[in-house]
Amino acid sequence: MTRFIIVCGVVLAAFPAISGMSASDRYEAAIRRFDRAEAAYRSAAPYRTTKDNDALPWSESYLLQAYAVMYRATAQRRYAELLFDRFEAIARDRDDRRRPPAVDAFTRTIRPAWGTAQYTQGRWHVWAVHTGMLCLGPAECAADILSRRTPQTLRKRAQEILDLIDEAMAAHDSEWRWGPRRDEAHMIDPAIGLLPLNQQNAPGMVWLSLYRSMHQRLYRDRAEALGRYFRNRVRITSNGGIDWAYQPNIEGNARGAEDISHAAINVQFAVRLRQAGLVFTDSDLRRIGITWRSVIRKGPGTWADTMNGAGNTNTHVPQAIGRWLDLAPWAPTIRDDAEGALGSLDTTGSAAVLLGMAKLAAQTPKR
Repeated sequence: MTRFIIVCGVVLAAFPAISGMSASDRYEAAIRRFDRAEAAYRSAAPYRTTKDNDALPWSESYLLQAYAVMYRATAQRRYAELLFDRFEAIARDRDDRRRPPAVDAFTRTIRPAWGTAQYTQGRWHVWAVHTGMLCLGPAECAADILSRRTPQTLRKRAQEILDLIDEAMAAHDSEWRWGPRRDEAHMIDPAIGLLPLNQQNAPGMVWLSLYRSMHQRLYRDRAEALGRYFRNRVRITSNGGIDWAYQPNIEGNARGAEDISHAAINVQFAVRLRQAGLVFTDSDLRRIGITWRSVIRKGPGTWADTMNGAGNTNTHVPQAIGRWLDLAPWAPTIRDDAEGALGSLDTTGSAAVLLGMAKLAAQTPKR
């Protein structure tokens, strides 16, 4: 379902030499590089009301996440303001705010989220993964704001953003199903039935962030149950790593392995669950790191397209590489790999690449 919109060509430039630079100088250089790339991207792709919403979840969502990453790393209010401004514009394109409102062809309802006709033969439909992707960056940024000593005006705005997100996520309550095992849950879409892992785990990350902000146990329970569904369907490989299929069936059986682009969403979810002390362990994440190091990374500058190494190479480079950076504490080579994939980019037309650049900047040691 992924679709990346390139709004300008990728411009290559030599990344400033870092030999001889202090740690603080390298950190500041990484921040400046992100700021240059972000300003160029925003200039080339100002938000415009869209009639079809097709590009929103696979371009705008990554820009919003990039702002959230930078706010967490720097605590600079401007990143939060950029994020909130952009998300509020996107929120004005929700189905319930259009004129006339857009009706979901499968639920026959007007939902406070973002539909598209792209994946359902021209029939309008709201997908949980799209809602999750668009709400993730704002939800995480709002949670960070409310967990810090921040100005009241910013806290008020964060709460207003959370209210929008809570409304959007509630649009998918009817898709929730407990089971099949006692401690897990999954999501059923009226258009296709059982959702693939990444399409469930994107909203799972949002519910986890809402729990941080709103402290409603239901949201933690949902994130944990989706996490258990995911964890119960991973496969331990012969080399001690982990992989999984794009869409295991309800009992967990499936062939093949997920592509590394969609898998990045699931890796993000696993990391966030570990950080919350839920479901995934350090050992699990180290096993994913083994898969990265011994299967996905084919050699300098070459990455497999899938988690089992099958198929072509470098189809998802560079955008997917930076999006795996959350795994770095359990897979130290990932940061060097991302630096190799993104280090020569001075600006980009891909919001997914911009997110990778934000993660690289955030992980650059300050001292």
